[in-house]
Amino acid sequence: MTWIGSGAPADTPDGWVILPNANNSELILPERTIDWFRHNIRTLTVLADLVQMSRKTTDKHPFINELNDLIVGFEHLPEILMSIDDQGDLDIMADVKDRLWKTAKSLEEQVNSEVAQAMDDAKMDLSGAELLEALSDGAAFQRKLQEATKDVITEAMEKAKQTLVQMLEGTGVRCPYDIFSSQWPAKINRKTLDEIDNALETKLKTGEIEHMLILAKKLGPLRERCEEAVRSLIGFDQWVCIAQWAIDRQCVMPDLVEHGIYIEQGRHLLLGCQPDPVTYGLGYAGDTEDQQSLALLTGANSGGKTTLLELLAHTCILAHMGLPVPADSARVGQVDALHILAKAGGTQSAGALEQTLVELANVVSDPTPKLILADELEAITEPGAGARIIAGMLLAAEAQDDTTMMLVTHLAPAIIKATGRDDLRVDGIEATGLDANLELMVDRTPKRNHLARSTPELIVKRLVERSEGHAQTLFRDILMMFDESAKTP
Repeated sequence: MTWIGSGAPADTPDGWVILPNANNSELILPERTIDWFRHNIRTLTVLADLVQMSRKTTDKHPFINELNDLIVGFEHLPEILMSIDDQGDLDIMADVKDRLWKTAKSLEEQVNSEVAQAMDDAKMDLSGAELLEALSDGAAFQRKLQEATKDVITEAMEKAKQTLVQMLEGTGVRCPYDIFSSQWPAKINRKTLDEIDNALETKLKTGEIEHMLILAKKLGPLRERCEEAVRSLIGFDQWVCIAQWAIDRQCVMPDLVEHGIYIEQGRHLLLGCQPDPVTYGLGYAGDTEDQQSLALLTGANSGGKTTLLELLAHTCILAHMGLPVPADSARVGQVDALHILAKAGGTQSAGALEQTLVELANVVSDPTPKLILADELEAITEPGAGARIIAGMLLAAEAQDDTTMMLVTHLAPAIIKATGRDDLRVDGIEATGLDANLELMVDRTPKRNHLARSTPELIVKRLVERSEGHAQTLFRDILMMFDESAKTP
């Protein structure tokens, strides 16, 4: 019950709060103030942990300094959060306070005993070279010993800490994370025990209501600042994660330009293996000889054409998100739209083909600044008709000043013939043969103005080596047909 203003009873009933005015909003409903902190305790504990870290480090690195700037004014937040649970029973608190030091001493002995017993059975195998290394470098040997004992000590200390946590349940006092001041021999941190003891003493003296008012009075002014600090910490954490990701994958911030796209030593992010870096460009972003807005990409099956297409898409998307891209350097044109036109699953019906062509026409003829990446569109219909349809689409895209387009295709000669042009850019990724493991040897970076052949002959050659019986005989006959075709003038 809260009474605001004059006229309060002279003999105030137990549990009543008397306030002279309504200015202290956190005291009018102290439960509301405390409940906000209790509800957000996990997030606020991060701020408290940063305060604890700042007490122990003298590092002046800008990274640490920026973290420390977030927690200015929160010097007492860890202690306040420890006492945020105001439902502790006074009898329980008195009992815990009486047993605190005795229990701590017992836990200290328990940890040392468990570690000593566990280490009796521990073994550490050292080779002769490692023994010599230990003689010449005592610090390295010391680190090996620490690694061998770390898990045992940590497990014993965590078990002891959980015992203390359970003991403090119901008191409203939280167990700090650093109850030990040393690992071996284990020693309870006397300062930490003093803080727990003092917190229990304070709660016993003030009682539940008075403690709640004191806590609300401390927490009230911190609420808005905590919200601001958490928002800043989320942003800080986001950019730290992005920076770590960029460093791990050797990414860089791209330059945003007006038109086209260029990557130097770009690497696909999602291959699940170490990718071969590729340098490639289109439009005004490209190098001097690569500034055409339109290019056909030809070449080997499994040579990396679709992978390059996806790499360009990843680079465009990441750049427009303001994020680093997986390359040594990159220039990315600012576009309003990115269109990925994937290969069709097979020949379409008349109705489906008509719908597909309408959608393609809308994409390529739209004057909106855009990047179009198309993968084997000829699969929508038979090759002859497909080449003529794609030729028309390419010419329509080329007519749009703010459009950049790359088309992966196996029909480049037919498409060029259908356009009636001899100046369209054609790049090629070509396989040079098979290695000792019968894997394709490919230069993943396309050769400029080069019509690359596909690889069915190499695939058949590999099948001859890997097949058996009738299948092997068949593939050998097919391979001979390739050889005869190559000899025909």
